[in-house]
Amino acid sequence: MALCTTGYDNGKDVIKKIDNLVDSVSNDSISQDSIIKISCRELNDIAKISNIEVATIKAVSFIEAGPEHTGFIKYGSPIVHLEVSMFKKMLQKAGYDVDSLSKLHPEALGPLKKDKYGSAILAQKAQFDSAAAINDSLAKICTYWGMFQIRGSNWRQCGSASLDDFIAQMCKSETSQLDLFVKFITNTGLHKYLIAKDWESFAKAYNGKGYVRNRYHIRLEQAYRRFAAQKNDSIR
Repeated sequence: MALCTTGYDNGKDVIKKIDNLVDSVSNDSISQDSIIKISCRELNDIAKISNIEVATIKAVSFIEAGPEHTGFIKYGSPIVHLEVSMFKKMLQKAGYDVDSLSKLHPEALGPLKKDKYGSAILAQKAQFDSAAAINDSLAKICTYWGMFQIRGSNWRQCGSASLDDFIAQMCKSETSQLDLFVKFITNTGLHKYLIAKDWESFAKAYNGKGYVRNRYHIRLEQAYRRFAAQKNDSIR
């Protein structure tokens, strides 16, 4: 998709300004044992630079990451969601015997085991870890990452130097995850749909063909209206 540059800073300017903002976050604020959460100032600065309302950013995060709006399980461990069907196809294309692997690695290629781990988030992490044991790179490519659930295969559209650079940024902080999200929607032209609050066009592109079944556009608009009414500039 072409960049939409009408009515706001062009894509390169937006990305440069946000990079400068993220780089300005002091390393002294980084704790090695706690999740680095996005501050109100950072959220509002990124919203202003990107011309996307805080309520809109919160609505996408709410739909993708849930009511807690968290991008992490714990420090350095972002929430993940393996797209199993895509992983199987890529394994098969790479020459793996998927039927045999399904028997050897049911954790990776079978149903999600929420009861075993106590929550979907922890079960998804276990599924990813099992998949990574089969093929680390393919597992990373086929997985949705962080509070905006961006698939690893989109690392180039996020402006990352490599897949591993994309993962490293996802593991760093919530601010870095928001940075990647804004770069992704800017580089793919989805930015204009959120600015215009064209929920259906955004949902179709971001959530895929199942957006109608998932009521993604309806839930996104409802979440936006709720957050816009709250007048709360924090992510939570």
